[in-house]
Amino acid sequence: DEVIQIGLGGGFMDEDNVLAKIVWLYLLESQLPFTKVSIKSKESEAVIGRVPSFCKDCLFTDGKSTLGQPSAIIRYLCVNYTNNLLMGVNNGHVSQAFSWIHWAISVLHRDLYHMSEGELQKRPEEMAQSDLVRNSLDSVSLYFDMLDKIFETRDFLLGREAWFCDSALALVLENARTLDLTSWPRLRSWLERIRSQPNWDLVTADTRARNS
Repeated sequence: DEVIQIGLGGGFMDEDNVLAKIVWLYLLESQLPFTKVSIKSKESEAVIGRVPSFCKDCLFTDGKSTLGQPSAIIRYLCVNYTNNLLMGVNNGHVSQAFSWIHWAISVLHRDLYHMSEGELQKRPEEMAQSDLVRNSLDSVSLYFDMLDKIFETRDFLLGREAWFCDSALALVLENARTLDLTSWPRLRSWLERIRSQPNWDLVTADTRARNS
């Protein structure tokens, strides 16, 4: 197992976790310095104890500050190090970009998890059609309808150009192993465009190998 240590502060992440990948991709695209260290290293032991168990996949420390939620880490980096790099051309764009990132991480990822990696894999077969799974299926369909409608009039989430919120949302979709976007052709075309972004192949290599 490997984690990431950020040269500008101290950070650790599980590269196989999609939410950690969002932070990793932002570090790559913003060209912030970082190096890989073992998740079992002594450096990580002191940090892991500072955050709740659900935050163990992606950690960032900077002085006395310790963050364990990906959208909070990215916002911290934007405010303290990158001046909102890759988040848009104006304050309105930045606000929308963070809203999309938060939604992708907190809402879309949750429902896709219930559909694929969570409920369907961990529960017995007779529980596969539980209320939780059915509700998630209904929610995801509505989300995809909304996104497909958005891409009727624009190429990317904020307009004509791709910003980091596109990459964050696309990473969450890319991680859904059995996702079929046939019914949402504009959403599928948008995802194909995002896959051509710099560093995409590096961050998603394990996902593509797993799905092949």
